[in-house]
Amino acid sequence: MTELITLTKNKIDSSKKYRTRFSVCATKYGKDLASSVKIVTPKTGEIKDANAKSTVVKGKQEFTFFSEFLVKDHSNLLSNQFVRIVLKLDDNSEFFPGISASDILKKKKAQDTVAACFKNLEKFNVWIEASVSIS
Repeated sequence: MTELITLTKNKIDSSKKYRTRFSVCATKYGKDLASSVKIVTPKTGEIKDANAKSTVVKGKQEFTFFSEFLVKDHSNLLSNQFVRIVLKLDDNSEFFPGISASDILKKKKAQDTVAACFKNLEKFNVWIEASVSIS
């Protein structure tokens, strides 16, 4: 496990993924969850806004949901310092099992489920183990 303080203070290899454990103190996304879904072109890095009628070119573009987490781990738990982690969820991610970025964009039930999960992450002392990459 790598401490968040180590990831933020030291020069580290940005091509690697690091295993860490953190607690979510706040979540931030657009005015609603659907507005946080974007169309991403992985080759060029181009990001465009998406709406419920948007389509993507198979193999060239993908729907991606972006949300910010303000988090703490045991290295900064007793301070007022937070670390910002951006959750990037595409159609192949399994952060929310059974819910893809395109579901968040187009289905109200998926949006309600994700909003409830975010609320629970903030409400309870939940510790998440995750792999993070630094950019």
